[in-house]
Amino acid sequence: MNVVPLVCLFLLTRSGTTSAAGHGVIKVEQDSDVILPCSLDSKENIVAALFDWKKVAQRDQGQKEVFLYDAGIHYNNGRDGQSPEFRGRVSHFPDQLNHGNASIIIRNMKVMDTGNYTCNLPRLQPPQTFSVELVVGECCNKTGQQSRDEICCEHSLYEQIVSSILRPERVQD
Repeated sequence: MNVVPLVCLFLLTRSGTTSAAGHGVIKVEQDSDVILPCSLDSKENIVAALFDWKKVAQRDQGQKEVFLYDAGIHYNNGRDGQSPEFRGRVSHFPDQLNHGNASIIIRNMKVMDTGNYTCNLPRLQPPQTFSVELVVGECCNKTGQQSRDEICCEHSLYEQIVSSILRPERVQD
């Protein structure tokens, strides 16, 4: 695994605000990996906290359970309940929890992963929810012109980090 994206993520989460008023949109190419940002402005330690990533219900589907972390117990170490399409594809950054970072990485993106995602931290005072829209598809052709079935993607994981971590929407309760 290339450590450069993780170092960039660490530097970005330690150096600035990670939420903004605008709704964050992340565009990625099918079969790539993506980081969905969820980082507290306060940098509060969340090792003992609960955070829950969900994919918001689509027209023909119910809400999907993407990743649940509760004081060290999560889907990758024995917790049940994760939606089948996310099993084995989602992980978090354990070394970043003490810096308030509940971001996740989803591997091997599929078009069906397109949708709105929320990161909920219900036990914080006040509770916080972050939201990001994910668009998965084929990237623009070499000329940069978008055809009907293509999306214009960021060209690297580093650019995804820079553009997405700085723009997620925080939903106030």
